[in-house]
Amino acid sequence: MRGVLAIEGSQRVLGVALACGGDEIVSVESTEDPRERDLLLPAINELCGRGRMLATDLKAVAVSTGPGGFTGLRVSVATAKGLCEALEIPAIDVPSALVAAAATMGDWSVVAPRVVVALASKGERCWASNIVIDGSGELRVEWECAVGIDEFVRSAPAVVVADDYLPAPMREWCKGSGIPLVVPRFCAVTCLRVAMAKFGRGETVDAIDLRPRYPREPEAVTLWRARQAE
Repeated sequence: MRGVLAIEGSQRVLGVALACGGDEIVSVESTEDPRERDLLLPAINELCGRGRMLATDLKAVAVSTGPGGFTGLRVSVATAKGLCEALEIPAIDVPSALVAAAATMGDWSVVAPRVVVALASKGERCWASNIVIDGSGELRVEWECAVGIDEFVRSAPAVVVADDYLPAPMREWCKGSGIPLVVPRFCAVTCLRVAMAKFGRGETVDAIDLRPRYPREPEAVTLWRARQAE
């Protein structure tokens, strides 16, 4: 499949990948902080050059929509929206939990056909996504919501994908219950592969409907509201 672009900027590292046709994929991952300067558009331009493509050859733009960092998500989603609107092509909404699950599938699928991905932890709550392998072998999000320890336990996870910020009660419960904890990974190539499967199934959205997934009001917005109220 040629001409699908994927942006993975939900975390601190920015990555972009492009399907050039056949099995050829070109990608770039920046080790610089994307909050310091524009890294995304130059990366997209570089990939189009390496893939011998013009922007007008793009058929769809996929973006990892979070949960994740405020700035990375806003820039990634805004860029995807702009490209899709300008080129009149569809967008592909890829939950970041789906990227993490796909990237670590080899670690958890041997244990169970589903996994709970815990992201955006704060205090004693996190954003949990229950991801299953469907009958065709593809991953899909069965449900996602903010949970505390009680809801987390009731979800009966067999494996949990979570970073070091997983709330302590959940981490201790997993440890005591023998539930494996897998470190999440995020990369643009994985985002692209998930997006291509969704594109093949016709799972696209109008760019205007793209939204970052924020499990709670971003701290930057909360601070802005507080300053305005002074």
